[in-house]
Amino acid sequence: LQYQLAEIRETSPLSGEDEELSLERKRLKNADTLIALSQKVYWFLSTTLADGLFEVRRDMEQVVQLDAQAEELA
Repeated sequence: LQYQLAEIRETSPLSGEDEELSLERKRLKNADTLIALSQKVYWFLSTTLADGLFEVRRDMEQVVQLDAQAEELA
């Protein structure tokens, strides 16, 4: 116990370092979940965005057919 106490004193922990390490531990402990959720969000955004852009393009082509002046927008 004396050895461990001496090690702690020698490292001179900074103020708030325990809290910071606790947060990092929580983040690392949940790394798999964080990665899975991030991938799910990325997939959702990329597929939704791609679908949305396809619809915008299709709608703009229809707008151009109805109004030739809108061709610059398409």
